[in-house]
Amino acid sequence: MRILYLLCTVVSVGCLFMLFPAGGICAQSDALASVTRSSAQAGYADAAPALTGETLQRVAQIYAPRGGIRVSPCAVRNDDMRSPKSVTFNAEGTRIYVNALEGFSTLVYSFPKLEFIAKISHTFTEADHDLFGGEQSIFDYVYHKKAPSGNPNIFSGKPVEAALSHEGKYLWVPYYRRDFDKDASCPSAVAIIDVASNSIVRVMPTGTLPKVVAVSPDDNLVAI
Repeated sequence: MRILYLLCTVVSVGCLFMLFPAGGICAQSDALASVTRSSAQAGYADAAPALTGETLQRVAQIYAPRGGIRVSPCAVRNDDMRSPKSVTFNAEGTRIYVNALEGFSTLVYSFPKLEFIAKISHTFTEADHDLFGGEQSIFDYVYHKKAPSGNPNIFSGKPVEAALSHEGKYLWVPYYRRDFDKDASCPSAVAIIDVASNSIVRVMPTGTLPKVVAVSPDDNLVAI
């Protein structure tokens, strides 16, 4: 499990780019893929690509156009790339999960080709009632702000960090805050994503301002 924090220049909300020689990273993507395959074949438990300059540069080729520029011919545009907060590699190093805080979404790409796979939305409506298991809070945390709908589980979550559990089957994503909670004084939540279907299968309440998440080696505990 590796969590890679985007080292980038942000010109405006949602604009991610770095200035690299045109085509340089495109040419290196096949080499990165070869290293990843070799590591996986060698049986390394953590075969995600090393966090080299080349890896960082390749991830930073995903950009949103608001005030940005296309950094190279292989740069990938995604309008939902708004305020990217973290990137998580799967153990094989073949897939990345990008949390876009202001885009209320997790964007899934292949790596290093950066082929778009899925957008996982963190916006919930009444139809998503079952995901919450009837829970709205935990440890007696109080809502100091009321949701416009009257139901705090109807909201858009702002995803920050992420961690994989159960041999990469589930991705845990805490929300910095619920969108109606402007000063982050209310309970937030953590989403559990089934990576096979790229869908949220459970949402659990947390305290205020949850950010970092870690999973115990035996998958029995998750610390948020």
